[in-house]
Amino acid sequence: MIPLNGTKRVFFAVGIPSEAREKIAQEFLPGLPNGVKPVEKENLHFTLMFIGICPEKKIPGLVEAAKGVSFKPFEAEISGLGKFGSRIIWLGLSSGAEELSEIARGIEKGIGFAEHEFSPHLTIARNRSLGATEFAELARRLGAKKFSEKFMVNGFELMESELSASGPKYRIINSFSFA
Repeated sequence: MIPLNGTKRVFFAVGIPSEAREKIAQEFLPGLPNGVKPVEKENLHFTLMFIGICPEKKIPGLVEAAKGVSFKPFEAEISGLGKFGSRIIWLGLSSGAEELSEIARGIEKGIGFAEHEFSPHLTIARNRSLGATEFAELARRLGAKKFSEKFMVNGFELMESELSASGPKYRIINSFSFA
Protein backbone atom coordinates (compact mmCIF):
# COMPACT_ATOMS: atom_id res chain seq x y z
CA MET A 1 0.00 0.00 0.00
CA ILE A 2 1.44 3.36 -1.02
CA PRO A 3 0.66 6.24 1.35
CA LEU A 4 -1.40 9.09 -0.01
CA ASN A 5 0.13 12.56 -0.34
CA GLY A 6 0.53 14.15 3.06
CA THR A 7 0.83 10.80 4.83
CA LYS A 8 3.62 8.46 5.88
CA ARG A 9 3.69 4.78 6.81
CA VAL A 10 5.27 4.79 10.29
CA PHE A 11 6.21 2.55 13.20
CA PHE A 12 8.23 2.60 16.42
CA ALA A 13 11.21 0.25 16.59
CA VAL A 14 14.37 -0.74 18.41
CA GLY A 15 17.28 -1.02 16.04
CA ILE A 16 20.07 -3.49 16.53
CA PRO A 17 23.77 -2.77 16.07
CA SER A 18 25.35 -3.36 12.68
CA GLU A 19 27.56 -6.15 14.11
CA ALA A 20 24.45 -8.06 15.25
CA ARG A 21 22.73 -7.49 11.89
CA GLU A 22 25.80 -8.81 10.11
CA LYS A 23 25.95 -11.96 12.28
CA ILE A 24 22.25 -12.64 11.71
CA ALA A 25 22.65 -12.16 7.97
CA GLN A 26 25.64 -14.52 7.84
CA GLU A 27 23.99 -17.18 9.99
CA PHE A 28 20.43 -17.28 8.64
CA LEU A 29 20.02 -15.54 5.31
CA PRO A 30 22.35 -17.41 2.91
CA GLY A 31 20.87 -20.47 1.31
CA LEU A 32 17.21 -19.70 1.93
CA PRO A 33 15.14 -21.58 -0.64
CA ASN A 34 13.41 -19.91 -3.56
CA GLY A 35 10.06 -18.65 -2.39
CA VAL A 36 11.41 -17.32 0.93
CA LYS A 37 12.49 -13.68 0.95
CA PRO A 38 15.07 -12.67 3.55
CA VAL A 39 14.76 -9.33 5.29
CA GLU A 40 17.60 -7.09 4.12
CA LYS A 41 20.18 -6.90 6.91
CA GLU A 42 19.93 -3.10 7.10
CA ASN A 43 16.19 -3.48 7.83
CA LEU A 44 16.50 -5.88 10.79
CA HIS A 45 14.81 -4.41 13.89
CA PHE A 46 12.35 -5.12 16.70
CA THR A 47 9.02 -3.40 16.00
CA LEU A 48 7.53 -1.88 19.15
CA MET A 49 4.36 -0.56 17.56
CA PHE A 50 3.18 -0.35 13.98
CA ILE A 51 1.14 2.81 13.43
CA GLY A 52 0.50 2.41 9.70
CA ILE A 53 -0.57 5.22 7.39
CA CYS A 54 -0.44 8.46 9.37
CA PRO A 55 -1.12 12.06 8.30
CA GLU A 56 2.18 13.96 8.39
CA LYS A 57 0.58 16.65 10.56
CA LYS A 58 0.11 14.04 13.33
CA ILE A 59 3.77 12.97 13.41
CA PRO A 60 4.88 15.79 15.77
CA GLY A 61 2.27 14.53 18.25
CA LEU A 62 3.69 11.00 18.02
CA VAL A 63 7.16 12.39 18.67
CA GLU A 64 5.99 14.39 21.70
CA ALA A 65 4.13 11.43 23.17
CA ALA A 66 7.13 9.12 22.69
CA LYS A 67 9.39 11.60 24.50
CA GLY A 68 7.45 10.70 27.64
CA VAL A 69 8.69 7.09 27.55
CA SER A 70 11.47 6.96 30.10
CA PHE A 71 13.72 3.95 30.53
CA LYS A 72 17.24 3.06 31.53
CA PRO A 73 19.54 1.40 28.96
CA PHE A 74 19.53 -2.38 29.26
CA GLU A 75 21.12 -5.43 27.70
CA ALA A 76 19.04 -7.69 25.48
CA GLU A 77 19.96 -11.05 24.01
CA ILE A 78 18.73 -12.26 20.64
CA SER A 79 18.19 -16.00 20.88
CA GLY A 80 15.62 -18.55 19.76
CA LEU A 81 13.83 -18.86 16.47
CA GLY A 82 10.11 -19.11 15.82
CA LYS A 83 7.53 -18.70 13.12
CA PHE A 84 4.14 -17.12 12.67
CA GLY A 85 2.08 -19.71 10.81
CA SER A 86 3.53 -20.44 7.40
CA ARG A 87 4.41 -16.82 6.68
CA ILE A 88 7.14 -15.37 8.94
CA ILE A 89 10.38 -16.68 10.49
CA TRP A 90 11.66 -14.62 13.39
CA LEU A 91 14.29 -14.45 16.12
CA GLY A 92 13.27 -13.77 19.69
CA LEU A 93 14.86 -12.55 22.89
CA SER A 94 16.14 -14.63 25.79
CA SER A 95 16.58 -11.43 27.82
CA GLY A 96 15.15 -7.94 27.38
CA ALA A 97 11.68 -9.03 26.24
CA GLU A 98 9.91 -7.66 29.31
CA GLU A 99 11.69 -4.32 28.96
CA LEU A 100 10.70 -4.05 25.29
CA SER A 101 7.13 -4.88 26.27
CA GLU A 102 7.14 -2.07 28.85
CA ILE A 103 8.48 0.38 26.28
CA ALA A 104 5.75 -0.68 23.81
CA ARG A 105 3.08 -0.20 26.52
CA GLY A 106 4.52 3.24 27.32
CA ILE A 107 4.28 4.27 23.67
CA GLU A 108 0.71 2.94 23.41
CA LYS A 109 -0.32 4.82 26.53
CA GLY A 110 1.43 8.02 25.42
CA ILE A 111 -0.27 8.16 22.04
CA GLY A 112 -3.62 6.93 23.29
CA PHE A 113 -3.74 3.54 21.56
CA ALA A 114 -5.41 0.60 23.22
CA GLU A 115 -2.90 -1.90 24.56
CA HIS A 116 -2.41 -4.94 22.39
CA GLU A 117 -0.55 -8.16 22.93
CA PHE A 118 3.10 -7.53 22.22
CA SER A 119 5.47 -10.30 21.19
CA PRO A 120 9.04 -9.05 20.73
CA HIS A 121 10.43 -10.58 17.55
CA LEU A 122 12.87 -9.76 14.79
CA THR A 123 11.56 -10.89 11.40
CA ILE A 124 14.33 -12.48 9.32
CA ALA A 125 12.37 -13.98 6.40
CA ARG A 126 8.93 -14.02 4.78
CA ASN A 127 7.43 -16.96 2.94
CA ARG A 128 6.28 -16.15 -0.56
CA SER A 129 5.45 -19.59 -1.97
CA LEU A 130 6.59 -22.58 0.12
CA GLY A 131 3.96 -25.03 1.27
CA ALA A 132 3.23 -25.29 5.00
CA THR A 133 5.23 -28.52 5.41
CA GLU A 134 8.28 -27.16 3.57
CA PHE A 135 8.11 -23.93 5.56
CA ALA A 136 7.86 -25.80 8.88
CA GLU A 137 10.90 -27.90 7.91
CA LEU A 138 12.87 -24.75 7.04
CA ALA A 139 11.98 -23.21 10.41
CA ARG A 140 12.97 -26.43 12.19
CA ARG A 141 16.33 -26.52 10.36
CA LEU A 142 17.08 -22.85 11.07
CA GLY A 143 15.90 -23.22 14.67
CA ALA A 144 18.46 -25.99 15.25
CA LYS A 145 21.23 -23.39 14.92
CA LYS A 146 22.47 -22.18 18.29
CA PHE A 147 22.48 -18.42 17.80
CA SER A 148 22.92 -15.84 20.54
CA GLU A 149 23.86 -12.18 20.30
CA LYS A 150 23.78 -9.60 23.12
CA PHE A 151 23.34 -5.89 22.52
CA MET A 152 22.55 -2.74 24.49
CA VAL A 153 19.18 -1.08 24.05
CA ASN A 154 19.86 2.62 24.47
CA GLY A 155 16.66 3.97 22.94
CA PHE A 156 14.17 3.55 20.12
CA GLU A 157 13.10 5.27 16.91
CA LEU A 158 10.05 6.48 15.07
CA MET A 159 10.58 5.11 11.58
CA GLU A 160 9.11 5.70 8.15
CA SER A 161 8.65 2.75 5.80
CA GLU A 162 8.52 3.49 2.08
CA LEU A 163 7.34 0.45 0.15
CA SER A 164 8.69 -0.27 -3.33
CA ALA A 165 8.93 -3.18 -5.73
CA SER A 166 12.49 -3.85 -4.53
CA GLY A 167 11.41 -3.93 -0.87
CA PRO A 168 10.85 -1.45 1.94
CA LYS A 169 13.20 1.43 2.63
CA TYR A 170 13.32 2.62 6.24
CA ARG A 171 14.18 6.11 7.40
CA ILE A 172 14.49 7.36 10.97
CA ILE A 173 12.09 10.21 11.64
CA ASN A 174 13.13 10.71 15.28
CA SER A 175 15.37 8.94 17.81
CA PHE A 176 14.59 8.68 21.51
CA SER A 177 17.56 7.96 23.81
CA PHE A 178 17.39 6.51 27.30
CA ALA A 179 19.21 8.27 30.13
